[in-house]
Amino acid sequence: MTIDTATDETVDTEQEFDGGTAATQLEELKPSVITAHPKNPRKALGDIAELAASIKGEGIIEPLIVTPAKGKGKYTLIAGHRRHAAAKKAGLKSVPCLIRFDLEGDDRAQLEVMLTENLHRSDLNAIEEGSAYQTLLEFDDVDIKGLASRTGHNQKTIRDRIKLANSPESLQRKIIARQVTLEEALALAEFADDQQTYDRLALHLGSRDFQVNLQRAREARLWEKRQAKITKQLADRNIRVTTNDELSQEEADSNGTVEWFEVEEDDVIPEGTETAAVLNENAHDGYIMHFKRIVETSADGKPIPPAPQPKPEETPEQIEAREQREREKALDADLRTAATVRRRYLAGVAADHDEDLALKALRQLVMNSYTARVENPYYAPAARELVGVPPSTKDDDDAHETAQVTQHVNKMSIEQLAVTLWLLDHVAEEYHMARARGWTMPTVDLTPWQQELTELGYEYSTVELSMLEVSDGDAAEPADTAAEEDTADGVEE
Repeated sequence: MTIDTATDETVDTEQEFDGGTAATQLEELKPSVITAHPKNPRKALGDIAELAASIKGEGIIEPLIVTPAKGKGKYTLIAGHRRHAAAKKAGLKSVPCLIRFDLEGDDRAQLEVMLTENLHRSDLNAIEEGSAYQTLLEFDDVDIKGLASRTGHNQKTIRDRIKLANSPESLQRKIIARQVTLEEALALAEFADDQQTYDRLALHLGSRDFQVNLQRAREARLWEKRQAKITKQLADRNIRVTTNDELSQEEADSNGTVEWFEVEEDDVIPEGTETAAVLNENAHDGYIMHFKRIVETSADGKPIPPAPQPKPEETPEQIEAREQREREKALDADLRTAATVRRRYLAGVAADHDEDLALKALRQLVMNSYTARVENPYYAPAARELVGVPPSTKDDDDAHETAQVTQHVNKMSIEQLAVTLWLLDHVAEEYHMARARGWTMPTVDLTPWQQELTELGYEYSTVELSMLEVSDGDAAEPADTAAEEDTADGVEE
């Protein structure tokens, strides 16, 4: 279609679509004969006062897109809903319109054009966009792959938008008001099928602790899935899965004739001895084996109790030491979760194509390139997380992990590689920051790395802030004690 600017007349032309041709025409139409499309993806027009004032002074520069409606001389608006509303507010007698005859009566094509036009202008929020995608998918000949091709958005983006459009209304309002990021909203939507976890996470939206609580919820969900897998594997080996409470109850019901013991590393279990497994998230294999022992009985069949061993009463110092160990264990669990969130944040920093940071990283690497690093198995978890390799969806083995890391690294730009190598140079600090003792060891100076984290824009969680306060005080252990404990951990400083 072209417009003869000399005569200001409309000239019909032909445009290709769906393998055929159809006429389009540019006309001046009265705003009153144009009706907004009932399925317009954009639900809110926003404040049009400023646009109306501009249109009143300068007119409409870009024509509206319309298609003939059922009534004679009536048209359905396809694109330009804000301009149409502003024109009516400005009192315009007519507005320039591009009439699309090829869209007449074709609901699917009309919706596709409306969606595409709004996407090009970034006029839709994520909820409106997702609702439009979902409406289009209700047509028999539309699928996500086709939508991705027509709109230029990848299939994951389309699925994510649909997921947000189906999220609770309270979350949709926060998304529209930009009170939460789309990443946070999508993360929360992962738990739409778990109302209790969803509500708990929603309380932390927008706070510094949202990511830590999100990671904790993800770990709990992974453990649930792992439990099911472990239970099946044990069942295949004819091993009963039980709980400590059930084993204690069996002992009580036997009137002292049966005892259950936890299998130690050097225990040799006689053949035929009954065993049972108790699931334990912190155990290496995900469970702890127990074996049954029949208590020796007297001639009259009564169990012979073992010689009583006096149980020493705990001193106040021992009680305090035990409680301190329990607090530290709980704190370590929180710090491990915070460390995972922090490392993923740092992996994101590496993916940001920051040239200044890449230059800084390369300079440090050049200075340190002559220094050979000795591979240390205690640093392996932190190293994997800092590389930013996506979580595996398959059973882990060395070949698969190597292939996964190789594939991930091959996609990195030179900037991402430089920053990632720089992060790996701080694996030791990350190892220590994932446990309470590491923050206060006098033999480890975490201050430079903590300052780097601040400069990178990392926001410390509450548990990390509490440890910063401790490490700034006088809570450091004696140097010889810390060194002995780390030697026991197998880590050289």
